[in-house]
Amino acid sequence: MAPLPQGTTPQEHNAYSGQRRFFEFIRRSKRGVLRFGHFERDPSGKLHEKGVDVLLATERVVLAAKDAYYTAIVLSGDGDLAPAVEAVQGIYKRRVVVAM
Repeated sequence: MAPLPQGTTPQEHNAYSGQRRFFEFIRRSKRGVLRFGHFERDPSGKLHEKGVDVLLATERVVLAAKDAYYTAIVLSGDGDLAPAVEAVQGIYKRRVVVAM
């Protein structure tokens, strides 16, 4: 998770506390790699993490082209990564497991 911006409310910190605990578990286990974007506020003032989809998509394709992995496991909450996953599977014949 990207660092929360200055001026974040206590409610926003609480909303992301579960995610932070999960990410800390991943870091301690040393069995995964975490990638983060940055937070932006929409016109209503709600926080959204930005830049993660493009980062993950680019990384999957580049690493597959370098033959850097056999199986990728992608955990994502949206379908924006589908074109990159399909490209890796179709062009590079890699296994990409996606959990939404």
